[in-house]
Amino acid sequence: MRKRFAMLWVVAVLGVALVLPASVAAGGGYSYRTVYNYCSGNQVNLKMKNIAAGFTPADRLTIDSWAQRKLSGGWQTVYTWNRVSYSFNPNGSKHTLTAWRSYNGNNFYYFRILFRLRAWDGNRLLASSSFKSVKC
Repeated sequence: MRKRFAMLWVVAVLGVALVLPASVAAGGGYSYRTVYNYCSGNQVNLKMKNIAAGFTPADRLTIDSWAQRKLSGGWQTVYTWNRVSYSFNPNGSKHTLTAWRSYNGNNFYYFRILFRLRAWDGNRLLASSSFKSVKC
């Protein structure tokens, strides 16, 4: 009897996993997309999209970003951009916030850009992810 119940449980879980998109199943309705992430000479470029599915309680998306350079002791922040924020009414529609950043480095250090993507319900943090660009 236990084996039958376990087998039914496995089939049910697999069925649900196949029905949901991978980004929804993995992130609870919060996902991201890297649009581009590349170097052009000494310039590092990163563009990302922060996404909240329509069934989530999120009412705001934010993206924080900063540039860093590589020193012998580690990475040092050299520039911080203003926070990008998008507020909306949770209405069953998917909402997105896209930000792109470029930073011109030099031949003496490696540079990179970091993003922190977050979803909020009022002042309550629902999801947070951090990403690093390639280093140039």
